[in-house]
Amino acid sequence: MTFAAVAGVACLATSVPAFAGSNASGSARITATVPEVCDISANQFVADTNGLVTGTVQEFCNSNNSYQVVAMHRPLALDEVAVVQYGGIMRDLDMTGLSLIAFRSGQRIENVNVVIDAREIEAPLAVAFTMSPV
Repeated sequence: MTFAAVAGVACLATSVPAFAGSNASGSARITATVPEVCDISANQFVADTNGLVTGTVQEFCNSNNSYQVVAMHRPLALDEVAVVQYGGIMRDLDMTGLSLIAFRSGQRIENVNVVIDAREIEAPLAVAFTMSPV
């Protein structure tokens, strides 16, 4: 028998409908693995030397694990001060250029209001937010 003939017989055999009685039952098990994803969606915030910068960050995480929200920015001079208000949490930016902003645990999709007070800086300050697992 040729391959085409075998394939044709197989198609006919699988296209016959199945009928069950009114008291019949059945089950199927379907499983899937969803990758863990934790991310922040936001444009970079850029503060000049004279004021406040406001915006919104969207946090997304489908994991039950914990993570930190971190701000990345240029290192600050000894006399520079910049403060971030992240969803009601106030943090001074660290002189090193890497600042811990918030600790999160569990799944979430949330828009977070951000205010950066950069009135005490000598040069413009760009701030980007990211997440890192704990």
